[in-house]
Amino acid sequence: MLVKLIGGILKRFKYYLVYPALFLAIFAGTSLINPQTAAAYNPSNIISDGEFNDWQTMDAAGIQWFLDAHGASRIRTFKEGGKTAAQIIYNAAVANRVNPYVILATIQKEESIIESNNNFDYRAKWAMGYGVCDRCDSDDPALQKYAGFTKQVTDGTWQLKRNYSYWASTGDWKVGHSMVIDGTTVTFANRATSALYRYTPHLHGNENFAGIYNRYKTYRPPATYDAKLLSQVPRATYAARPGQRIKMLVVMRNTGTAVWTKNGANAMHIGNYGPQDRSSAFTNNQNLRWEMIQASARRNGAGTFTIWFTAPQEPGTYVEKFRPVMEGVNWFGPEITYTIKVTGNPVVTKGAGVKGQPAPATTSPMTTADKKSLINR
Repeated sequence: MLVKLIGGILKRFKYYLVYPALFLAIFAGTSLINPQTAAAYNPSNIISDGEFNDWQTMDAAGIQWFLDAHGASRIRTFKEGGKTAAQIIYNAAVANRVNPYVILATIQKEESIIESNNNFDYRAKWAMGYGVCDRCDSDDPALQKYAGFTKQVTDGTWQLKRNYSYWASTGDWKVGHSMVIDGTTVTFANRATSALYRYTPHLHGNENFAGIYNRYKTYRPPATYDAKLLSQVPRATYAARPGQRIKMLVVMRNTGTAVWTKNGANAMHIGNYGPQDRSSAFTNNQNLRWEMIQASARRNGAGTFTIWFTAPQEPGTYVEKFRPVMEGVNWFGPEITYTIKVTGNPVVTKGAGVKGQPAPATTSPMTTADKKSLINR
């Protein structure tokens, strides 16, 4: 949407947009101002930086759910290059670390195809208004390199993040700088606001974006729960002496959409399994939960779970099974199995099997390879 004049000639730049917001509102039949959000709109602080960068709010399945539940029929089933609209949007969100809701709201603000089938094929070609200035003709052969839904979403999202990461630090678009936009003095309170104005330098265009975004972000897909085992220490087969204290660690990747939290009513743990909530000879015949070290773990993040075991005095081979559990919600993810052979001379310890006590001095079962496997999870 940004027009730049050099020597009286209108120039097109890769980081500028198509169509002013007012024209789009008339063209697509959408309202510029959402009356429910207009009162709360702050032109100097459109959305927070945290929201702008929250790229993990939805995965591809979540975006598809959003389109199926709140989108028009064409966008729900649209495909280009073998990929659905949801997958294209998700790929752009991940590649640029931009909130999918920001992308969806920008598409709706620019061409309204999230909620409308009107002239869909043409408007999908310019979905994020990328590459065409206010006074340019989108039928110009020179602009066709910017056309196409995938191109628009991929490059438009890239430009939004480029505005955020680079332009919000320099020149007229620097955070804290003031600029008169459509007769109103706007002071860029944060990077996200700067990025959005540089993409669409119109007051009402960004007010329209804010109304759409604030509505969209309330639509959250149902949470999913899943996990992937990354590491377990000690290894799945381990030998211990009777009475030996063993620090157990398991690293799990959150492959669902629900956030794992260390505390609260729905705290994330690893629990005794096979059968569920059984007692264990390694925790003084108690049913104890493994606790997560991190405060939280979002989708694709990792949680490290730990507990101290005390090998029973009775020699033998013990098979211990565990599984992730979100308290009050469900058990999910893979079983974690340890085969521990208890053999040799007993080890005398103090406070064995009591949860929360400091562990007595003992040799850690964690090898150098084990420690490396826990790095950057």
